[in-house]
Amino acid sequence: MRIYRPLLLLTCMLISSAVVHGQVKMQGRNAVYADYSLEGPVYSINYDRIFAQSAKLNYFFRAGFSIINDQAAFPLGVGLITGHNDHHFELAMLFIPLVESKKTGGVTDNDKFIYLFPAAGYRYQKSDGGIFFHALAGPMIILDPAEGDFWQMDPMVKFSFSLGLGFNFGQ
Repeated sequence: MRIYRPLLLLTCMLISSAVVHGQVKMQGRNAVYADYSLEGPVYSINYDRIFAQSAKLNYFFRAGFSIINDQAAFPLGVGLITGHNDHHFELAMLFIPLVESKKTGGVTDNDKFIYLFPAAGYRYQKSDGGIFFHALAGPMIILDPAEGDFWQMDPMVKFSFSLGLGFNFGQ
Protein backbone atom coordinates (compact mmCIF):
# COMPACT_ATOMS: atom_id res chain seq x y z
CA MET A 1 0.00 0.00 0.00
CA ARG A 2 2.88 2.38 0.75
CA ILE A 3 4.22 2.01 -2.80
CA TYR A 4 0.91 3.05 -4.34
CA ARG A 5 0.65 6.36 -2.44
CA PRO A 6 3.66 7.99 -4.13
CA LEU A 7 2.55 6.56 -7.47
CA LEU A 8 -0.96 7.92 -6.92
CA LEU A 9 0.46 11.31 -5.89
CA LEU A 10 2.72 11.45 -8.96
CA THR A 11 -0.20 10.48 -11.24
CA CYS A 12 -2.40 13.21 -9.73
CA MET A 13 0.36 15.80 -10.18
CA LEU A 14 0.88 14.83 -13.83
CA ILE A 15 -2.84 14.92 -14.58
CA SER A 16 -3.31 18.31 -12.90
CA SER A 17 -0.27 19.65 -14.76
CA ALA A 18 -1.68 18.44 -18.07
CA VAL A 19 -5.06 19.98 -17.27
CA VAL A 20 -3.50 23.34 -16.36
CA HIS A 21 -1.38 23.37 -19.52
CA GLY A 22 -4.43 22.45 -21.59
CA GLN A 23 -6.28 25.54 -20.39
CA VAL A 24 -5.55 28.61 -22.47
CA LYS A 25 -5.94 31.78 -20.47
CA MET A 26 -6.38 34.97 -22.45
CA GLN A 27 -3.51 37.36 -21.85
CA GLY A 28 -4.91 39.95 -24.27
CA ARG A 29 -8.11 40.53 -22.31
CA ASN A 30 -8.88 44.02 -23.65
CA ALA A 31 -10.05 44.87 -27.16
CA VAL A 32 -10.71 48.14 -28.96
CA TYR A 33 -12.53 47.92 -32.26
CA ALA A 34 -14.88 49.51 -34.77
CA ASP A 35 -18.16 47.73 -35.36
CA TYR A 36 -20.41 47.96 -38.43
CA SER A 37 -24.07 46.92 -38.20
CA LEU A 38 -27.00 46.57 -40.61
CA GLU A 39 -29.58 47.80 -38.07
CA GLY A 40 -29.38 50.42 -35.35
CA PRO A 41 -26.30 52.61 -35.31
CA VAL A 42 -24.36 51.95 -38.52
CA TYR A 43 -21.01 52.06 -36.76
CA SER A 44 -19.71 52.18 -33.20
CA ILE A 45 -16.35 52.38 -31.47
CA ASN A 46 -16.15 49.77 -28.68
CA TYR A 47 -14.12 48.59 -25.74
CA ASP A 48 -14.36 44.90 -24.81
CA ARG A 49 -12.96 43.35 -21.62
CA ILE A 50 -12.76 39.70 -20.60
CA PHE A 51 -13.62 39.86 -16.90
CA ALA A 52 -13.83 36.16 -15.99
CA GLN A 53 -12.25 33.00 -17.33
CA SER A 54 -12.85 29.32 -16.79
CA ALA A 55 -11.45 26.20 -18.41
CA LYS A 56 -13.75 26.44 -21.43
CA LEU A 57 -15.42 29.87 -21.35
CA ASN A 58 -14.37 33.50 -21.23
CA TYR A 59 -16.93 36.09 -20.14
CA PHE A 60 -16.77 39.67 -21.41
CA PHE A 61 -18.55 43.00 -21.25
CA ARG A 62 -18.65 45.61 -23.96
CA ALA A 63 -19.25 49.38 -23.99
CA GLY A 64 -19.14 51.77 -26.92
CA PHE A 65 -20.45 54.91 -28.57
CA SER A 66 -21.64 56.08 -31.95
CA ILE A 67 -22.29 59.65 -33.01
CA ILE A 68 -23.29 60.27 -36.62
CA ASN A 69 -25.35 63.11 -38.07
CA ASP A 70 -28.13 63.68 -35.53
CA GLN A 71 -27.91 60.26 -33.82
CA ALA A 72 -26.10 59.23 -30.65
CA ALA A 73 -25.96 55.61 -29.47
CA PHE A 74 -24.23 53.84 -26.60
CA PRO A 75 -23.98 50.04 -27.10
CA LEU A 76 -23.63 47.98 -23.92
CA GLY A 77 -23.35 44.22 -23.82
CA VAL A 78 -22.26 41.02 -22.16
CA GLY A 79 -21.31 37.69 -23.64
CA LEU A 80 -19.12 34.66 -23.67
CA ILE A 81 -16.59 33.11 -25.99
CA THR A 82 -15.40 29.51 -26.23
CA GLY A 83 -12.43 27.89 -27.84
CA HIS A 84 -8.82 27.17 -26.99
CA ASN A 85 -6.93 28.61 -29.94
CA ASP A 86 -7.35 31.88 -31.81
CA HIS A 87 -10.79 30.91 -33.17
CA HIS A 88 -13.83 31.22 -30.91
CA PHE A 89 -17.60 30.84 -30.90
CA GLU A 90 -19.23 33.99 -29.47
CA LEU A 91 -22.63 34.52 -27.84
CA ALA A 92 -23.58 38.09 -26.97
CA MET A 93 -26.50 40.19 -25.77
CA LEU A 94 -26.36 43.87 -26.71
CA PHE A 95 -28.49 46.69 -25.36
CA ILE A 96 -28.25 49.82 -27.53
CA PRO A 97 -30.07 53.01 -26.50
CA LEU A 98 -30.20 55.50 -29.40
CA VAL A 99 -31.36 59.12 -29.46
CA GLU A 100 -32.15 60.86 -32.75
CA SER A 101 -32.60 64.65 -32.82
CA LYS A 102 -34.96 66.05 -35.43
CA LYS A 103 -35.34 69.75 -36.09
CA THR A 104 -38.61 70.90 -37.62
CA GLY A 105 -39.61 74.55 -37.74
CA GLY A 106 -36.94 75.58 -35.23
CA VAL A 107 -38.11 73.00 -32.68
CA THR A 108 -35.86 70.09 -31.71
CA ASP A 109 -37.55 66.76 -31.09
CA ASN A 110 -35.57 63.88 -29.59
CA ASP A 111 -36.81 60.46 -30.70
CA LYS A 112 -35.60 57.55 -28.55
CA PHE A 113 -35.08 53.94 -29.58
CA ILE A 114 -33.86 50.84 -27.80
CA TYR A 115 -32.22 48.05 -29.78
CA LEU A 116 -31.79 44.57 -28.30
CA PHE A 117 -29.45 42.28 -30.20
CA PRO A 118 -29.09 38.66 -29.02
CA ALA A 119 -26.41 37.37 -31.37
CA ALA A 120 -24.15 34.43 -32.11
CA GLY A 121 -21.09 34.27 -34.31
CA TYR A 122 -17.37 33.88 -34.81
CA ARG A 123 -14.51 35.68 -33.07
CA TYR A 124 -10.82 35.69 -33.98
CA GLN A 125 -8.80 36.74 -30.96
CA LYS A 126 -5.29 35.62 -30.10
CA SER A 127 -4.74 34.78 -26.46
CA ASP A 128 -1.64 37.00 -26.26
CA GLY A 129 -3.00 40.02 -28.17
CA GLY A 130 -3.05 41.22 -31.75
CA ILE A 131 -5.71 41.47 -34.44
CA PHE A 132 -9.32 41.22 -33.27
CA PHE A 133 -12.24 40.33 -35.57
CA HIS A 134 -15.78 39.20 -34.98
CA ALA A 135 -18.91 38.58 -37.02
CA LEU A 136 -22.30 38.28 -35.30
CA ALA A 137 -25.80 37.59 -36.58
CA GLY A 138 -29.21 37.41 -34.98
CA PRO A 139 -32.58 39.10 -34.55
CA MET A 140 -32.53 42.83 -33.82
CA ILE A 141 -35.45 43.80 -31.60
CA ILE A 142 -36.28 47.47 -32.13
CA LEU A 143 -38.30 49.21 -29.42
CA ASP A 144 -39.72 52.67 -30.18
CA PRO A 145 -41.29 54.16 -27.05
CA ALA A 146 -44.40 56.26 -27.63
CA GLU A 147 -44.19 60.01 -27.06
CA GLY A 148 -44.99 60.70 -23.40
CA ASP A 149 -45.27 57.03 -22.35
CA PHE A 150 -41.90 55.30 -22.30
CA TRP A 151 -43.35 51.86 -21.42
CA GLN A 152 -45.74 51.70 -24.38
CA MET A 153 -43.63 50.27 -27.21
CA ASP A 154 -44.36 48.55 -30.48
CA PRO A 155 -41.52 46.07 -30.99
CA MET A 156 -40.22 45.33 -34.47
CA VAL A 157 -37.93 42.41 -35.24
CA LYS A 158 -35.43 42.42 -38.10
CA PHE A 159 -32.44 40.26 -38.95
CA SER A 160 -29.12 42.00 -38.36
CA PHE A 161 -25.47 41.31 -38.96
CA SER A 162 -22.50 42.96 -37.26
CA LEU A 163 -18.77 43.02 -38.15
CA GLY A 164 -16.05 44.25 -35.82
CA LEU A 165 -12.35 44.87 -36.52
CA GLY A 166 -9.66 46.13 -34.16
CA PHE A 167 -6.99 44.80 -31.82
CA ASN A 168 -6.74 43.17 -28.41
CA PHE A 169 -4.03 43.74 -25.85
CA GLY A 170 -2.72 43.48 -22.28
CA GLN A 171 -3.90 42.16 -18.98
